[in-house]
Amino acid sequence: KPSLASGKVTGIRIKSHYLGSEFEMPYTSKVIMGYQENTISFEFNALDYLNVENRQYCVRLEGFDSNWRNIGKTNVATYTNLDPGEYFFRVRTTNADGSWGPPTQGLTLVVTPMYWQTLWFKIIIGVLIISLIFFILQIIQQRRIFQQQKEVAERNALYKSRFLTNMSHEIRTPLNAIIGLNKLLAETPLNEKQQSFVQAVGQSSENLLYIVNDILDQAKLESGQYQFKSTPFTMDLIIGQVKSTLEHKALEKHLELKIESTVPDDLLMKGDPIRLYQILINLLNNGIKYTETGFVKLSIQQISEMGSIGKFRFEIIDTGLGISPNDQEKIFESFHQIEQSTKQAETGTGLGLSITRQLVEQQGGTIALQSEPGKGSAFSVTLPFEIISTEKKEKEKSLVSSLDGTYKVLLVEDNAFNQLLAVELLKKHLPNAIVDLAENGSIAVSKCQENMYDLILMDIKMPVMDGLEATRQIRKERGPNQQTIILALTANAIKEKLEECHQAGMNDCITKPVDSALLFEKLRNYLTLRQQ
Repeated sequence: KPSLASGKVTGIRIKSHYLGSEFEMPYTSKVIMGYQENTISFEFNALDYLNVENRQYCVRLEGFDSNWRNIGKTNVATYTNLDPGEYFFRVRTTNADGSWGPPTQGLTLVVTPMYWQTLWFKIIIGVLIISLIFFILQIIQQRRIFQQQKEVAERNALYKSRFLTNMSHEIRTPLNAIIGLNKLLAETPLNEKQQSFVQAVGQSSENLLYIVNDILDQAKLESGQYQFKSTPFTMDLIIGQVKSTLEHKALEKHLELKIESTVPDDLLMKGDPIRLYQILINLLNNGIKYTETGFVKLSIQQISEMGSIGKFRFEIIDTGLGISPNDQEKIFESFHQIEQSTKQAETGTGLGLSITRQLVEQQGGTIALQSEPGKGSAFSVTLPFEIISTEKKEKEKSLVSSLDGTYKVLLVEDNAFNQLLAVELLKKHLPNAIVDLAENGSIAVSKCQENMYDLILMDIKMPVMDGLEATRQIRKERGPNQQTIILALTANAIKEKLEECHQAGMNDCITKPVDSALLFEKLRNYLTLRQQ
């Protein structure tokens, strides 16, 4: 009778959990374990007990083992790191004569995947990736469209500014001739009717010029080409110009034009008088335009002084229509005009107050408005101006005699015209000065290694090496000029730039265009200190 030995799975161990009782295994045909459980061991035995000591086992986990695997006399097969999926385990044993018997019926093993290994999770990730790619492409497309729109807007703005500028200049050329010839005509003998015609032409021409100037100023402000000049002026000069410009216009409407100032007439200030005049004219003209009865008043006072900078307040008050709260911010917008109910409503470009605010703010000032409908308006403008002391001329005169010693000065300046100007000023106030020239910072450093100077005047922006780096090297080296006075000559009056000069090791800063009295007042102070 042939012996057909067959194996039987008697137990299963999944980590610490053991499945192997007589009540569990006979009914177990499928085992499910999680992916994280990782390790499974199958225990098995033969169904007969003949020649047990020589019995061998052969196992196969279909889906993992490609062929049957002879494991010898060991009756345990262990598998680790199984991928998620379905497997089928079977075992064979040798017969009493040493031949292999048939495989067992088998046992199904299912390793469940983690959520990120499931099909639905992969589908979700795929959808998210596609959505993300689509979203990124949308952003790139939107940025491209935005950049194109920005370039078109900038190009259109440039074209508009050029057109307005060219148009304004083309109009102003014949307009200036009309106004000039009309004024000459007004000085000739005319009858009453002719005088009225000339006056109408003059007023219309001035109104047209005012509109053209507004358009030109707006174009300059939008293109960033607006420039401010710094020249000496007195407040009484501005007051006289304002009064002569607007007095006749106020009289035409039977309005009183009041101008009050507590600023001394002889106080010399430095700033842009043309832009100050323009600001005051815009605000006063606006007051006259919207006032039917009463007055328009300009009040001027100095409200503070810090060092050489004084802050001045200009108040323009009228008894006109007033401005509603809803319109008080809008009136500073370009092309905005308030609603009027008067029978003789004047119109304009809607640019005057917009230009005024930009002119004020670009000079470091502020503008504010207080108004109630029917009770008039009050504009308040604050502007900073440099105050030129009346004592400076006398100080400048006494400077020559107080600095009549021999001084060796190094002038570091790359511009030939600025070199000439500085040398002439030094000769005037330091007649015995020996001036040495350096065209850039590198040459200055070399000269400072070979010579000793009483004073160094250092420009900031130069080729090869700028003034800041040159000063750092002079201060760093243990040469004869490590402690020499270095005064910066800079066109940048910005606070941050002046601080950079001090951080580099400069003693003081003088801003361009150089104020002669201020320059030599500093020279006297520093050279006297050096002598002591």
